[in-house]
Amino acid sequence: MKRKPTAHPQAPRRFRPPHAVVCCLAIVLSIATLGAFTVLPAVLGVSGSLGSQDGFAYADDAVAAPAVRQVADQSDYQAADQSTAQATEQAAIVSITAQTPIIGSAGASTYSITVTITNMSDSALSTGTLRVSTNPDMTFSTTSDMQQWAEGSLDIWASGVIDKQPVGSLSPGSSVSITATGSVGDYPLNEITDFGARPILVRYATDDGTQTVEAHTFVTFDNGSSSASSRTNTHLTIAAPIVAQSWSTDTGKRDDVLKQTGSANLSNSTSSAEAGDAGARAGTNAGTTTGATGTNNTNNSGAAGSSGTSSTNAGANAASLVATQVISPSLAPGSSAALEAAPSHSSLSLATDPYCLGSLEGSSVSSVLLPPADADFTVYSQSSADWASAGISAESLSAAQSAAIAATHPQATSRTQHAVAWQGKGNWTYSALIAAQQDGYGTVVSLSGNTGTSTSTYHAVTRTITDEGTVSVLNAESTLSTLASGEASSSAATAEGSTAGRISRIVAQTSLGSISEASDSSADAYSRLLVALDPSGSCTDLDAVLSSLESAHWISWDSLDTLISAAQNADAAQSSAQSSTSGESSASGTSSASGTSRISVSDAIVPADSGIASAVDSAYATKAQSLATSHNELTRFFTAVLTSPDASGDGSQGSQGSGAADSGASGSAASSSAASSDSASSSASSASPESSDSADSSASDSPSSDSSESSKSPASSDSSSAATVAPFASASAPSANASNRGTERWQAQLEALHTAYAIRTLDAALSDGDGTVDSASSLATGLLGLVHLQQPNSVVMMSSTANLPVTIVNDAPVDVKVSVSAQSGATSLSVSGSDGILIASRGEQQVTLALQAYSSGSSYVELQLHDSHDQALGSIITVGVSNSLRLNDGLGNAIIVLAIILAVGGLWRQFHRKPVASEAVVASGGGTDADDSPAGGTPEQSSASRNTSNDGSAGNTSSEKGVNA
Repeated sequence: MKRKPTAHPQAPRRFRPPHAVVCCLAIVLSIATLGAFTVLPAVLGVSGSLGSQDGFAYADDAVAAPAVRQVADQSDYQAADQSTAQATEQAAIVSITAQTPIIGSAGASTYSITVTITNMSDSALSTGTLRVSTNPDMTFSTTSDMQQWAEGSLDIWASGVIDKQPVGSLSPGSSVSITATGSVGDYPLNEITDFGARPILVRYATDDGTQTVEAHTFVTFDNGSSSASSRTNTHLTIAAPIVAQSWSTDTGKRDDVLKQTGSANLSNSTSSAEAGDAGARAGTNAGTTTGATGTNNTNNSGAAGSSGTSSTNAGANAASLVATQVISPSLAPGSSAALEAAPSHSSLSLATDPYCLGSLEGSSVSSVLLPPADADFTVYSQSSADWASAGISAESLSAAQSAAIAATHPQATSRTQHAVAWQGKGNWTYSALIAAQQDGYGTVVSLSGNTGTSTSTYHAVTRTITDEGTVSVLNAESTLSTLASGEASSSAATAEGSTAGRISRIVAQTSLGSISEASDSSADAYSRLLVALDPSGSCTDLDAVLSSLESAHWISWDSLDTLISAAQNADAAQSSAQSSTSGESSASGTSSASGTSRISVSDAIVPADSGIASAVDSAYATKAQSLATSHNELTRFFTAVLTSPDASGDGSQGSQGSGAADSGASGSAASSSAASSDSASSSASSASPESSDSADSSASDSPSSDSSESSKSPASSDSSSAATVAPFASASAPSANASNRGTERWQAQLEALHTAYAIRTLDAALSDGDGTVDSASSLATGLLGLVHLQQPNSVVMMSSTANLPVTIVNDAPVDVKVSVSAQSGATSLSVSGSDGILIASRGEQQVTLALQAYSSGSSYVELQLHDSHDQALGSIITVGVSNSLRLNDGLGNAIIVLAIILAVGGLWRQFHRKPVASEAVVASGGGTDADDSPAGGTPEQSSASRNTSNDGSAGNTSSEKGVNA
């Protein structure tokens, strides 16, 4: 029998060396790959697109991670993953309330940031963590990178955790402030060695992962190397325009100008004439001074000085002085903030509207002037409005006029003042630049829209060559200007919603000009910066902004006056093909040599379109049309209402002085009686020679009364002899010249006061342009209203004809000549007007209008004044007229004749009638003599009378007999 083979167990397979090698390599590669993703970013500071993992520091090995270094735990990864997966509504708001903007050996040794977290939801937030981190190896070198980081669109591996603080649960509507700090000597701040701005990531996340909020801000490291030879300081100029956002009129002072009363309150002089002369002298001196210094300032003060010689017109400069007292500014909020900060910060430059110089107080000094009322040259030159008809001329906007206004103000300085035109509502165009140059502004400030204001191609100074020559354009850095004015650079830059966040951004961005080997081609030009504050901005934190910038060691401050001089001289040097070195050295001014050596002038690209919307243009056209209407009304008064010296007489305008009201009143009385005196003169002269001689002698004894009557009654000059008028005219010629000068001065004041309102309509910072238009209209209405009619009483006619007395009042300080237009309200009533009525200054004149009624009833008469051109002056006045009894004149005469006949007949009958017996007895008194009997009586009648008196019964019998008979 064959035995089955016994089954033996299989021997184990031997582990061959090649297999072991492969396995070891796989393990090593796996470990190396994992280490590359966990260790290298923390060590090298790799920058890239990392999604939700930005800002986290991952755990390193024990050697690579010291005990003092903070690491992220597993909950951080979970929170990041959950925040990415969940699309929850943001209920928490993170605001930076305090922050250290500069750290390092030349700054603070400890970085500190205070964050306020607010729960805006209706439900409570769970506990969380606030983490502040940075990347010590990341240095900003371009403005575009800084803007992207501020908006959260630039991913930077902020792996170094500066501090991490726990945050408790937040109930709805509650907030909590958390402060995170880090020493410059500790990680990660101790790894920063180079000068420049670094990113700061602030991240708040709840433990349950429902809320994650980030804020991106900056910190600038300054180790004192910014002044090394390899760097240049950043030359910074911060300028604030001192302008008004609204203008108010002192109606009392305006009425004083209209009526020429209270002149002591309108000027520092004792009279309006002296005020006008003082303003004229100040304007002349200002134009001369500006012209003398203009030889060193190309296309700026020189142009102002050349036109300044034409500013000697007394009326224009006097009106400028009056306008500053009648119209007062309400400063824009940014301007008010600048004035509050200026006494404490000499680094702040002021560019002031000359009409706002009165707002400067204390140590605030402005060496740069804006156009009068901060006129917008873009609107002036490119809008479809007719500004010439509105009363605005090129001279009224000129730099010479601005200097003349400033020279009359106590706040004016004795040193050279530059005139600069500020950008308004639209871009600078060639037509706007030419208009500014023609008015003496060789330097303009551009805020936006021109090459040089962009963050990527910024140049502080550019130039443009026009038909009028070269104009220097000072470009304000738009981002810094916005931040300094109290606004965030964009709505996405959430950290800039607070003062601390804006300050950190401003300080960090100014450091770009001091970074060597910058990758941005505009970094060299960025070493000179102009920051222009927005007058409409809040600027509430301006003092804090300036204080932080003044602590920056890499900033050299230049005034706006210095920048203008440097730009003009550098431009002149470049235009004359001089060497860069000589041109830059001549432009140094008061700035350091290192600052002016970096100035460069490039050509600006000026846009063809101003960017002004059509609706805005139409609104300005409407305003200009309204101003033209009021200006025409103003002109009409002086051409068609005001009398010329030949027509009004010389002495009448002399009543403008003291006691003019009294003399005007007497003059009106004399004028009102002129007609009656003329009609009575012939009868008075023919009455008797004695009376004529006495009249002549009395007239010769009181020459003052004659002169008064002559001056107040020029209407009677037609009947006067030449021998009487000639001596008076020659004697009063000096006062006539003075009166004419006073009239011209008054007219110039009103003209320029209206121009001041019109110019203020062009104010770029004006919030309500209709207010100045209404004020100009009120000025014209008030001037025409100086001559008006008094409301007459109603008239009751007792016959077909009657007279309507009308009184005309002239409150103007000059004689006027008007007509009264009358029109009846019904065909049954007619009325006639009156022409050529002369009213003395500050006087009254009464005229009589004839009424004619054709039937009984009630009607009315409309009265209105007209000027010499037969245009209506003032409003219509209505007078009621009623005719209760209709009598014809012929019938009335017949009744009168009949009444006379009846009266004569009655009188004849009274004297020729015979008395009756009873009248005879009464007349005789009861006597017994025959002589006592009444005439015509008989003895029998007398006897009967006696018998009757003796016996009553007999008397009765006789009476009965008489009755029977």
